[in-house]
Amino acid sequence: MIVAFCKVGKRITILKNPGDGIVDSLNFGIKKANTLLIARMDADDVMHPKRLLLQVERLEKKKELGLISCLVNHVAIGDHDTRGYRKYVYWINQICSPHEISLNRFIESPIAHPSVVFRRELVSKCGEYKKDGFPEDYELWLRLLDKGVEMEKVKEYLIDWRDSKKRVSRTGSNYKLDAFQNLKSIYLKKWIEKNVPSNKSIQVWGAGKFAKQQIKYLKRIGISIDCIYDIDSKKIVNREKILHINQIPNPDQNFILCLIGKNGARGKIAEFLSKKGYIIEKDFIFAA
Repeated sequence: MIVAFCKVGKRITILKNPGDGIVDSLNFGIKKANTLLIARMDADDVMHPKRLLLQVERLEKKKELGLISCLVNHVAIGDHDTRGYRKYVYWINQICSPHEISLNRFIESPIAHPSVVFRRELVSKCGEYKKDGFPEDYELWLRLLDKGVEMEKVKEYLIDWRDSKKRVSRTGSNYKLDAFQNLKSIYLKKWIEKNVPSNKSIQVWGAGKFAKQQIKYLKRIGISIDCIYDIDSKKIVNREKILHINQIPNPDQNFILCLIGKNGARGKIAEFLSKKGYIIEKDFIFAA
């Protein structure tokens, strides 16, 4: 089909990846591009007719934006369990403004990779895609956000994101949970060093399996966790510095990393902490 398009449209060119894998392919394509904008797409997904028009219009109108995404439809291909991806797609479709994307960056990758259009100059300023045992798209988003790049979404469904059993994000080792957590810890440390005063104690809300794993990665790269809070009395053991959430002090001297990702939990946690005078980003942040 692509070959047929090339015959009728001179703007379409087939390039053979001289490297190995998706990261080499992405970087090679960007180097060969002679445009100011780069649009991402996967071969098995479906682009709606107005996608590029609406995204390019938004970038032209809002010069401060570096990257534009859109809402995506989750399309299950096959009879495998897709509940996790459906929840994830529902979540990312709620996160659209630059502030929302920045605020939620440490929970999960806030943007579907095949939905983006970004300014080519970002590659020159911030570097190309990297490969080192982590999800290459999430790493790029975190790196761009760390450098102050603004991202936004067109609030229209412009991509059908097809979820097959064999999709690389399901099968590749770079997309496993521990790869995400390890990568997240690196950029979370950078964010903490920029935004949390050095005299504040770093504390954690959450003592479950995920939280313990994330704490391990944070400690490994030099983030000291002084105290852990949890609502489950079975997890409260003084020798592990696990305290009940009712013992959370006023926010003057501490900053809380919320490592709870259960449905509905974030809203309740935010409400609980706000009643104690905590302000999101200033005194606490969600990272799960």
